[in-house]
Amino acid sequence: MTTLTWVLFLAAVQCFICEGFWIFPVNQQSLGPAVSNVRKSLRKHEIIPDVIDDFEPTLSVAITYAKTKKTVNLGNVLNAEDLQDAPTVLLIPVHRNLEETHSGLDETYTIVLTDPDALSRDDPSMSEMCHWIATDLKIAPFPGEEEISELLRRAAYRELISYKPPGPPPKKGTHRYVFIVFKYNGSGSQNLTVPSERPHWGTGKVRHGARQWAKQNNLVPVGANFFFSANPEQ
Repeated sequence: MTTLTWVLFLAAVQCFICEGFWIFPVNQQSLGPAVSNVRKSLRKHEIIPDVIDDFEPTLSVAITYAKTKKTVNLGNVLNAEDLQDAPTVLLIPVHRNLEETHSGLDETYTIVLTDPDALSRDDPSMSEMCHWIATDLKIAPFPGEEEISELLRRAAYRELISYKPPGPPPKKGTHRYVFIVFKYNGSGSQNLTVPSERPHWGTGKVRHGARQWAKQNNLVPVGANFFFSANPEQ
C-alpha cells in the first residue's frame, strides 16, 4: 500500500473512528499546495492575526464530524446542529521523507477549538470562547496493511477542556470557529495549564484566548482549519 493510498483509506474510514486522532506522514508534493492554502485562508478571513500569529503550517488538519459526516474545509459553512459530538481529527505531517517523520515520533501535539467572534464579530465581549482542548497526540509510524486494525484500536487523546458544541446566538451574525494544532516547544516535560473558564480562556480580557494560552505553555502552531456557523435566526 503506497503512502497516498493509505491516507485516502484513512479518510474513507474516519466515520468509523469515534472521537479519534490519527497522524500519518504523506509525501510533501501531494499535500504541499493544500497546506499553503491554509495560510492564505487564515489571512483572508483575518484569523491571522485575530486569533494566532502568522506561521508556516507543517500539518494538514482534516476534521470530520463522524455521525453527520460533515467536514471542515477552510471556511465552509456548517450548521451547529450537525456538530454536537467531538470530531475525528486526521493530522497529516508534510515531510520530505519518512526518516524525518520517524525522528519526531516522541513529539506530542495539542488541538484546540476557539471562537473569536463571541458574542459577535462586532461585539466580541466574550471572545475568545474556548470550545475544546485535547492533547497527547503523537505521530504514528507509517503502518503496513496488516497493522491497520491494531492502529485503529489505539486511537486516543486526553481532554483538558471537554468539547463544547458551537452555539452561535440569534441575531449575532456568522462566527468563525477555528481549530489550531500546536506542538510543544519548551524544555523538559510538557505540563499544560487548564483555563479557569471558557470565556476569554480564563484571562478575563476581551479578544484573549488561544494565542496567549499557547505562549504560556510553550506551544507553537503547526496546523489549522476552520469553519463558519450562524444561528438561523438573524
